[in-house]
Amino acid sequence: MKLSLLPPLTLSKKYEMKIIYLVVFLWGSHLYLSAQNIGIGTTSPHSSAELHIASTSRGFLPPRMTSAQRNAIILPLNGLTVYDTDTERIYVYMDGIWRYILSNDVWAYNSTDVYNTTKLIGIGNANPQEKLHVTGNIRLSGDLQSSGEIIMNNPAGLFSFQNAAVDKAFLQLSGDNLRIGTFSGNTLGKFIVRLGGSDRLTVESGGFVGINVSDPVARLDVGGNINLSGKMFRTNNGAANMLPVAYGLIRANATIVSGSGNFSVSKLGTGIFRITSNDFNTTTVVIATPTATNISIGASQGSLSNQLELYVKNTTTGDLADAFFNFVAFTN
Repeated sequence: MKLSLLPPLTLSKKYEMKIIYLVVFLWGSHLYLSAQNIGIGTTSPHSSAELHIASTSRGFLPPRMTSAQRNAIILPLNGLTVYDTDTERIYVYMDGIWRYILSNDVWAYNSTDVYNTTKLIGIGNANPQEKLHVTGNIRLSGDLQSSGEIIMNNPAGLFSFQNAAVDKAFLQLSGDNLRIGTFSGNTLGKFIVRLGGSDRLTVESGGFVGINVSDPVARLDVGGNINLSGKMFRTNNGAANMLPVAYGLIRANATIVSGSGNFSVSKLGTGIFRITSNDFNTTTVVIATPTATNISIGASQGSLSNQLELYVKNTTTGDLADAFFNFVAFTN
């Protein structure tokens, strides 16, 4: 084993050995050599350490230098350690970069800063309850990824989304309500629900809502069919239902050509037709129009509440007559 304690010198073997003996003598009992490693302050250096320093009154002081001197080191090896007197930090060279070792002080500030208690980190919270417990606002410039829950315990909690440091949209708890939308300064922004790679629901800043319509031009703009099991009202016509409950085209022999499919028709006599539907009641109103000229149609409630009776007349003779007709029925 060769122990190098001084800068390399061009010396003979004789003088080299004398220098080594002198250094060992000066260190006295503080330096111990074993077959494989060196101990300073210990007579039994640990087998895993090439150099084992033990002391209860002094520490290990790595080389001290300025930032410029540190950066001027030629071909530093991974693990090289120095103390930077400019930044007052210990640096370790790793993977082509000088990386400083964090001070534990950052986890032990006062109640407005950071705490580390039993491996729970609190920021602005001296009693953290989770791995990371933040009291205050959080600003992200990258992605937020989580395999668990993200909880915001605030009756007015707000997730704000910015573009170029300008508020654009938000997700907010308002009491028991969830508000999703755009900020007042974002007058052109829309609220869009996207499913399967396509925009399915669009709400414009003016209050227009589009379903399968990206640029709605009415309060409700639907691109497709509407299947409605209830009623539709206008605020200025009271409780009148604006949607028909049944409609159809009927032949003179009472057979159905087309229609809503929820009714049946029977012929009671010449020009007398009975329409039956479970969607009819005593408030049902029917409008019937003939397909031929010189024909008029009247209507009355049938013997049962789910029946309507239509009377078809020839306006020239005044007699009942068989004829094609259309009807539309509304129920309040």
